[in-house]
Amino acid sequence: MGAGGDVSNIVAWLSIHGATLVWLLVALVGVAVLYKIATLLRAAGEVVRAVVWVLAAPFVGAWWAGKGLWWLGRQARRFWRTSLGFVGAGGLVLLVGVPPAGVLATLALVAGIAGWCWWFAWRESFTHYMAGPLRGWWRRWAVYAPRWDRWMRRLDLVVRDVVAETSEGVQTVAAVAVPRLVWVRSDPWWDTLRVALAVGQAPEDVTGKISPLRAALRSDRVLVREPEPGVVDIAVQRRDLLATTIPALPIPDVAGDQVDLRTATIGLTEFGEAFTVPLLGGHLLGAGETGGGKSSLLWCPIRAVAPAVRDGLVRLWGVDPKVLEMAMCRPIFHRLGFGPVDAHAILLELLDLMQQRKRELAGRSRQVTISRGTPLELLFLDEIGALLKYLGTRQQQTVLAQLLALVQTQGRALGFGVSAFVQDPSKETVPVRDLFPNRVCLRVRTSSQVDMVLGEGMRDLGALADRIPHHLPGVGYVRSEDQKEAVRVRAAHVTDDDLADLVALICPGGASLNSPIPEEYLAAARGDDGDGGGGARRSNLRPVA
Repeated sequence: MGAGGDVSNIVAWLSIHGATLVWLLVALVGVAVLYKIATLLRAAGEVVRAVVWVLAAPFVGAWWAGKGLWWLGRQARRFWRTSLGFVGAGGLVLLVGVPPAGVLATLALVAGIAGWCWWFAWRESFTHYMAGPLRGWWRRWAVYAPRWDRWMRRLDLVVRDVVAETSEGVQTVAAVAVPRLVWVRSDPWWDTLRVALAVGQAPEDVTGKISPLRAALRSDRVLVREPEPGVVDIAVQRRDLLATTIPALPIPDVAGDQVDLRTATIGLTEFGEAFTVPLLGGHLLGAGETGGGKSSLLWCPIRAVAPAVRDGLVRLWGVDPKVLEMAMCRPIFHRLGFGPVDAHAILLELLDLMQQRKRELAGRSRQVTISRGTPLELLFLDEIGALLKYLGTRQQQTVLAQLLALVQTQGRALGFGVSAFVQDPSKETVPVRDLFPNRVCLRVRTSSQVDMVLGEGMRDLGALADRIPHHLPGVGYVRSEDQKEAVRVRAAHVTDDDLADLVALICPGGASLNSPIPEEYLAAARGDDGDGGGGARRSNLRPVA
């Protein structure tokens, strides 16, 4: 009874769940079959893949070999000096084998002695052909190339090819183009990096990153220039040539007619070149706070043309409200004044001379020829701000500005030059500031004054005149009418003994070129002629006949 009951129970359970068990077994068998099929397919796929790789291997190898040869050819063409060096060294080793250590030491010694003799005898040639290229090669591969891509990415000097952008501003970038470092030129003071811009970049993208570039390159001074379209040169200062005082340059020991009156060398630029300022056909504005070195901008040009002053080819006119600066050199000045009335009278006399030259040149020449009969007239105005804003009446200041503007705008072709110096270069102080095409900004107090002197945006391009230390008088930034960027310069330091030598050379034996300001011009400046001091002798400012 018990056994029969169990069997009946099993039969009953199977009758209820039998279909489920059948489907479960079918599923297990199906999984097993599928697994076996997958295993077979995997094995077949590996065989097929192996066959494909065997068949394709020669073509893939040829492709990568060609690509590698093409890359090597490009590198050999770009870096042909390095490539020739390696090829030559490898070929020598293959031909003669590795030389013994003694031979290598002897060759190194001989090469060192030959290089020293070359440097000692022909230093400029050695620097140009040997030291410079080797230094540039080393600086490129040891300093700049390993960090170049990282610097460009962190400074955001790259071009991204964006293929998609979500509404939240998330971009999908397909590729990133980095500016290419073409070559590096190096001397003891500067590294110059030639950079080919990526498509989509402009030189302004690089100039806008000058401050981050200075920080990344650990340099106090970085300049960016555009030698040709699509290419920029980044000049990185390594050492400061202007850190030491430059003594007064020697006065040229030549005849007056051999002096170059177009420009005067007065110091050095940050690149070791001559720092020159224009004389014939140019006007100069020098700005800087007290102790910045403005006196160097006054006396160095005069020392540069001293033989011409001595021989009557240049006449000096001066106005010095401080009195002390020009007084000790009074004998070398044709006219010298110290206040607004003197300045007014001197400008009136200069304008009369201009009118006379206009009449003489009209119809015959467009530019004066400098001679003893028509010398170069150079007017120096120290502390022009005092004359145009602080001293005298408002009417006197206005008239002085008008007269000075006439000399500046009409005197260039007639042989008249103006050099003025000021502490506050604002338009309120120097209303004729824009009439000075050549400007030097020495140490100033605020960053805005840099742009006032050199032009808008020049401080952002690296002209940090407001950061010049007090122990560097004469250091500043210059921008001439044909320059896009400001160049850092230092004018030579002129002592009282140098000024005494200047006077002795121009006026030997106690002679003097100075003569008083004519009374007729002083009277016109004071208003004694009924003009009230503001008419500027308009009767003499008549048009050329």
